[in-house]
Amino acid sequence: VFGSGILATGSAPGARFNYAEASPEVVERVRRIERVCADFEVELGAVATRFAMSHEAIANVCVGARTVEQQQRNLRWLEADVPDELWIALAELDHA
Repeated sequence: VFGSGILATGSAPGARFNYAEASPEVVERVRRIERVCADFEVELGAVATRFAMSHEAIANVCVGARTVEQQQRNLRWLEADVPDELWIALAELDHA
């Protein structure tokens, strides 16, 4: 769901993707996604979580947590409302 971390932490220095330090290209892609999320005032982690849950073939999404705070954050993300317009804006990133 979180791409080994970067979709939970965002494009912060040291962000990880695919179990390694994220490449500059991945970091830049996440920055573009973060800007769209910010435009709609939706957290990046919520978008990642809701995206994983959006396909009809997905019955469950299980996200790990090391702390109670992370559990609470994950629940908030699982319950987040992501407007249809945000998904459209993200899809348009691929065509820009």
